[in-house]
Formats: sequence, structure tokens, C-alpha cells
Amino acid sequence: MRNQTFALCVLLASSAAFAQQQPAGAASSSSPSSAAAPAAAPAAPAIQPPAHPITEAQAREMMEVTGASNLKKLMMVQMLPYLERSLPPNAPDDVKKDLETSMQNADVDGVVIHTYQEYLSTDDATSILAFYKSPAGKQLLTVQQPMSREVIQKCGKLGQQIGQDVVQRHKAELDALQKKPSLNAPATQASPSTSTPTNPQH
Repeated sequence: MRNQTFALCVLLASSAAFAQQQPAGAASSSSPSSAAAPAAAPAAPAIQPPAHPITEAQAREMMEVTGASNLKKLMMVQMLPYLERSLPPNAPDDVKKDLETSMQNADVDGVVIHTYQEYLSTDDATSILAFYKSPAGKQLLTVQQPMSREVIQKCGKLGQQIGQDVVQRHKAELDALQKKPSLNAPATQASPSTSTPTNPQH
């Protein structure tokens, strides 16, 4: 089911990522006193809604093409068990049933459509739909699940290999560190009864 919502996630994530980018070489207007401390990251520019937002019909067609229309089912599968676990252990069955019914009746489509309308114009929708109906777009929808799964697996293996390489390069240093006494270990103090007072010399 992940492949059915991949296009939607990419679409929304790409919009947010683009909005967070700032022009290269932009001059900083911070005061001289801020040189001693890292300057706060500039706020991302607000994305202006399109003058002619995507229509509901276009949004529903895009949801159908990309598989976003299955978001409610995905939400039920992934979120409902988590929400049920958040209930008190002794929650009665009618509470759980109410939670399941409320999730089933949630207006997920309305949320998706409204979000589309905040970012996409009718012209955007026309081009996007044309792409997904093209051979390249259909190919993307076909291969995105195995492609994404393979990327995740390979990145996981890469991370493991990097960790192993770093540990191997610092093996002597780490081994020596393990042999040192712990700094948190309490210091051993001599018992007063075992100490021998020094007699003064006359």
C-alpha cells in the first residue's frame, strides 16, 4: 500500500522542501554581536496559495491516479492500532468501537483536497495528471514501491558498513578506553581504623 501514496508524499514533501531553500550567497543582516553565536536560521518564505487552485474534480482524479484515495485505509491500518494502544488498559469495548467508527468516518479526502488547493493550481494539476497518464508516469507508479524498498535496504546496509568501518579504524583507541577504570566508579577510601597515627619525635 506504500506505493499507492508515494506520489502524494513526494508531491507535498517537495513543496515544503522547496519553500525552505534560501538563495545561495544571501547576505546576512545579523548584528556584529551575533558573530559569537550561530545565527538563527531565517524563516522559510510563506508559500502563496495559487490564484486558481486545483478544482475538487482535479484533486479527486489526482488522488485516484496516485493512489492517495486509499489514505483512509492506510490511516486505519497504521494509526488505529497505535491509537488503541494509547487508550487506558481497561477501556471498555464501546470506546474502542467508537474510535474505529470515528476513524472510518473521518473526512480524509477533504483534508487532502484542501491541502492540494493550498499548493497547486489548475494548470499544475493538468500537467501533473498528464505526466501520471504518460508512459513515464505509469512506469514511476509501477516501480516506486520496489525502488523505494531497495533504496531503504541499501541505505541501511550502507549505514551499518559505515559504523563497522569507523569502529575498526578506532579499534585500538576504543579497546584502550574499555580497559581504563571508569571515572564514575567511587574512589576507595581507607578505613580510619586501619590508619596508623604518626608518633611525634621528641
